[in-house]
Amino acid sequence: ETIGTGDPGTAESARQTRRKLPASDGDSSPSRPSISKAEAKEQLAELILIERDLERRLDELEREQDRWRKRLDLARDWNEDDLAEEAEDVLREYLDEAEEVEAELQDIRRQKTKLKRAAGRGGGTGAVSSSSEHTDRDRSPSRRDGDETRSSDLEERFADMEIERDLDDLRDRIDDEMGE
Repeated sequence: ETIGTGDPGTAESARQTRRKLPASDGDSSPSRPSISKAEAKEQLAELILIERDLERRLDELEREQDRWRKRLDLARDWNEDDLAEEAEDVLREYLDEAEEVEAELQDIRRQKTKLKRAAGRGGGTGAVSSSSEHTDRDRSPSRRDGDETRSSDLEERFADMEIERDLDDLRDRIDDEMGE
């Protein structure tokens, strides 16, 4: 299993474009192009797709954060300081990425609000360039060259520890049920 990989190809084309979206700032100067309701609907649909993709990505990041918090606890319980340090690093990367995704999500939501206001003025009298660059990101935390081996070793060590923990839990359950 590769650390932090997500579902490839989900709304990627929507994520790779730069958009100029209408906004309401009270300025109705003639130098700004107007936006029709049809254009507003199309742009709103694109924003909704991006918003859903970001929400899914945020959920995925939260699941990975939980996974690595558990691994961090496991490494600490086993007094594996080197693994605990690695787990902290990976967790920190997921936390940082989640913060960036959350900021993007807030930006998309602001753009949706502005677009709705602009479209609500009967076709809008002006458009402001409120652009958001939503790029295709690496679906895993950034890794330096040569970290593939480190990553697979880390996964293997944690997998062994998790299996051992699960076996211990199972043995305890069996002992409890057998009355030992």
